[in-house]
Amino acid sequence: MTKKDSFDKDFDFEKEYGFDPNAILDPEFENDEAMQTSFDASFDQTFIKDFDAKFDEEFDTRFTAAFGEEFTDALKEEPAEEPAAPEYNEPAFDLPEFDESIIDQSAFEDNAEADEENEEFSEDEDDDLIIATPAENEDSEEQPAAEAECESENAPEDGKMPELPVNPRRKPLSRERLIKEVYLPPIIAGVTALLCLIFIFGGVGRVVKNAISDRNQAVSDAQNAESEKTRLQMESERLLREAALLAAGYDYQGALDKLNSFSDAANMEKYQEMIDKRAEYSALKNQLQGWNEPSSIANLSFQMLVVDTDRAYNDYKYSRQYKENFVTVSEFEKILDQLYQKGYVLVDFDSFVVENVAEDGSVTFGTTPIYLPSGKTPIMLSQTMVNYMNYMLATDEADTDGGYGDGFASKLMVRNGEITAEYMDANGNTLYGEYDLVPILNRFIEEHPDFSYKGARAILAVTGDEGLFGYRTMPSVIQSKGQSYYDQEVAGAKEVIEALRNQGYTIACYTYANKDYNSYSATEIQADMDLWTKEVTPILGKCDTIIFAKGTDISTSTNYQGNKFNVLYSKGFRYFIGANQVAWGEVNTTYVRQTRVMVTGKDMVNAASTYTRYFDAKSILDSARTAASN
Repeated sequence: MTKKDSFDKDFDFEKEYGFDPNAILDPEFENDEAMQTSFDASFDQTFIKDFDAKFDEEFDTRFTAAFGEEFTDALKEEPAEEPAAPEYNEPAFDLPEFDESIIDQSAFEDNAEADEENEEFSEDEDDDLIIATPAENEDSEEQPAAEAECESENAPEDGKMPELPVNPRRKPLSRERLIKEVYLPPIIAGVTALLCLIFIFGGVGRVVKNAISDRNQAVSDAQNAESEKTRLQMESERLLREAALLAAGYDYQGALDKLNSFSDAANMEKYQEMIDKRAEYSALKNQLQGWNEPSSIANLSFQMLVVDTDRAYNDYKYSRQYKENFVTVSEFEKILDQLYQKGYVLVDFDSFVVENVAEDGSVTFGTTPIYLPSGKTPIMLSQTMVNYMNYMLATDEADTDGGYGDGFASKLMVRNGEITAEYMDANGNTLYGEYDLVPILNRFIEEHPDFSYKGARAILAVTGDEGLFGYRTMPSVIQSKGQSYYDQEVAGAKEVIEALRNQGYTIACYTYANKDYNSYSATEIQADMDLWTKEVTPILGKCDTIIFAKGTDISTSTNYQGNKFNVLYSKGFRYFIGANQVAWGEVNTTYVRQTRVMVTGKDMVNAASTYTRYFDAKSILDSARTAASN
C-alpha cells in the first residue's frame, strides 16, 4: 500500500479542514504509523479541537434558527453505538513459486521509477475500493504480459476482490452531522430546484399573462375604436336630425349650435354632411328678414271642432249653435293647408315678446324681431272652451243620437307618449285619434315642420266650472262620485297639461265660469277669479294669459286701467286677449294685449271676406254645412 492509500478516500480533508494532507506527507512515509506521527507533529491537536468546536457551534446556531430548538435537541441525542469495525485479516493466497528468469530485469529496472512517478488512482464509488491505475505513458503499455498472468493466477477462485477493512481512524457521524452532510444538501438542492421552477414558471406565467393581456388590450382597443367610431356616427346622425328640425322652424342659429355641439367637432373635416349642413344653415340664416310688427300679427281663434255633423247639426237643442259658432274637423284641416300655402308661419307670444326681470323681481316687457324668410308671415292660433262641456256629451230624453253625445271629442288623453282625442261614435264605439285641434295641429306640424316658428303651438283656453280638458276636476264631484274618482280625474288632467306644455302649447284662462267680464263689475270678477285660484290653480299651476269669454274685453280703450284690470293683474295675468274681427296687438312695459279673429261657421258663410287674408272661406266649407244652410 502506498502513502496515498493510507487516507480514507471518502473523507475530504481539504473541504473539511482547509488543507490537503498529501501535501504535507514526507515521501519517505511508507506505512500508516509513520504518516500518523508526521501528522501529529505538523498540527497542534488543540487547534483541531477548537476548529471542530467553533464549526459545531456555528452550525448549531444556524440549524436551530432554521428548524427550531425541539428538532435540534432531538438530533443531539446520542446515537446508538455503532459496532466495532471487524479486524482486517489479509486473505491467504497460495501463490506458486515465481520464476524470475522469465522477466527481463533490465527493462523492469529502467521503467520502475517512471511508473512510480506517473502512477494514478481511479475511484470505483460503487465498490468503495482504491485501485492504482497504470501511469499514462508509453512504457506502461509495454508491461510484460507475465505480470498480468501472475495477477490472474493469484485472484480468488470466486473472481471477487476481498473487502477492505473500515478505516479505524474515521469516527462515526453524529446525527447532527448526518443531517448536515447527508440530508441537508439534497433538501437545499430540492428547495433550490423548487424555487427555480417557481421562478421559471412564474416568469413564464407572467410572460403568458402579459401576452394575453396585450392581446386582450389590443382587441379591446380595436373594439373601443370601432365602438367609438359607431358612437360618433350615431351622434352625428342624431345631431343632423335635430338640427334639421330646428332649421325647419327657421332657428338656423339653434341648428348651427346643435351641430357645433358634436363631441368630435375638432375633427369635423371627417364628417362632410355636417360641414355641408353648417354652410347651408349659415347661408339661410343670412337670408332671414326681421319681422317687428306685433300689432299686425293675427290670432285665429276656434272652439271645439265638430266631428260628426249628422249628430251636431241635428241636435234638437243646440244644432243652431253648433252650425254658427263651431268649425268642423275637415274645415279646420283645409284652413291649415291654405294658411301654409299662403306662407303663414305659426308663432306664439314667446316668438316676439321679451320679459325683462329686474333685481327686485318685477317684470317689464319688450319686443324682439321674428326672423323669417322673405314671403313668410307670422300668425297665431287659439282654441277656447277646451273643457269638452257636459252639454255636448250628455243626452236627454228628446235626443235621437242614441245617448252617445253630440258628435264632439270627449277629452284629450296621452297614449303611447302622444296627445290624442277620445271620441265616441254614433254606434257607441270609443275611438282615439285626430278628433280635435291639438292632435290635428300636431300631425300637420310633423308633416310641415316649417309651419311652426321654433316649435310654436296654439293657445288653449279653459274654464274651471266644467273641469279641464275633459276631466271633471271640480270639487263638487267628490260629493257625487267620491274622492277616488276626483283624484283619478285630477291625475289625468295633470298628465295632459304637462304633455301640452312640453309640446309648446300655452294654457290660458277663459274665466272660471265662462262669464262676460265686460258686463261684470270688479267685485264680480274678483269672486270669479277667487274660484279659479282655489279650484284650478292647484291643478293647472301658473297661468299668466287670459282670453275673455263670449267675444268681449274689459275695455275698449287703448290702455288698460281701472279696478277690473287691477283685479286681473293682481292674479298674475300679463297677457290679455279680447275679440275683434280686425287683428291688433300691443306690447308695453306693463302687459301684452291682443285681439283674436274668431273663426265661426256663421262668418265663413255670411262674412267670408273677413278671412280673405288667411284663407278662402267659401272653398273650405264642409258639405254638410252647405246642405244645412240650404
